[in-house]
Amino acid sequence: MRRTGKADPKLSLRRLGLLGLLVLLTSCGPSVQERMREARAHWEAGEFRRAAAVYDAIVEKNPRNDLAPEALYLSASLHAYYLNSPVTGAERFVRFLDRYPSSPKTDTARLRLGALYMGPLHNPESAVSVYRDLAESSASDAVRQEGQF
Repeated sequence: MRRTGKADPKLSLRRLGLLGLLVLLTSCGPSVQERMREARAHWEAGEFRRAAAVYDAIVEKNPRNDLAPEALYLSASLHAYYLNSPVTGAERFVRFLDRYPSSPKTDTARLRLGALYMGPLHNPESAVSVYRDLAESSASDAVRQEGQF
């Protein structure tokens, strides 16, 4: 059989498809679940700054992923309570509340944000506002009562 110099278009498309798949598979990094496990391992090892950085990267790269709200909440908690950075922690809790208002952790985030405002941030007016919002919007009777103090 003699070659005519023309490539078979079906073969070229197959090669292109395989090449694309290969590039896609090799460019994929760790999954969000793997990154969450990595962050948890850093936290458990006392490497709080690294854990927060991994959580922040998850939220930045995958804001619509189902685990992004948890990652942002945990980043806020790390900054507020382990990294002695209540301002950054409060900013992360505010971002969490803005981005993920229907998260199951919303009430707890409001409680923690209010506590940061009342305590290290010395901003009782903001704390009262957060607690008022909590008392008005919480689905939990216990949380509503806590927010009304």
